[in-house]
Amino acid sequence: MGGWMQGEGETELKTRQSGNRLFLTSFGALYIADVQKEDALSTYRCITKHKYSGETRQSNGARLSVMDPTESTPSILDSFRPGEVQVGRSVELPCMASGYPNPTVRWLKDGRPLPADARWTRRLTGLTVSDLRLEDSGNYVCELTNSFGSKEVTGHLSVIDPLRVTLSPKNLKAGISSTLFFTCAVQGSPEFSVS
Repeated sequence: MGGWMQGEGETELKTRQSGNRLFLTSFGALYIADVQKEDALSTYRCITKHKYSGETRQSNGARLSVMDPTESTPSILDSFRPGEVQVGRSVELPCMASGYPNPTVRWLKDGRPLPADARWTRRLTGLTVSDLRLEDSGNYVCELTNSFGSKEVTGHLSVIDPLRVTLSPKNLKAGISSTLFFTCAVQGSPEFSVS
């Protein structure tokens, strides 16, 4: 478990606070959006806390030098890895960019632009998909473009439905020497079998 602190007053930086330009990525890195001159006035430190003992350690402070922007092609700072997520959960597909002028971001799924859907939220840090469905599985592309070029990153998301087994009937009365049947229904994705 870890985090970041800013300044001598030890302001703890969180994951994605609304209106805040400084936050943690899904991989624990510090992300500063729209760097300003005043960002150079702070010291930044990485803090880690042991999961079981609670022991805390922190790094030495680092400082930021802020320069005037130079024109550059987009580059990807944090991209997503293939993964499996269960139906109904949320996932963030990171795609953080740098470049000047600021690149525009476009998301595609299986080669097509993402349609409007309230479950998909585009952020500075990437794409968040809420209430996952099986049909959300696929190849996602994050395209970055500015007047000096473009860059893209592709990743695969697998949405899985957890195994559910239903036995029916739950209770059955039968006479001696009679024949009866219990059925076992299996649901989930990927396909499961009964043995």
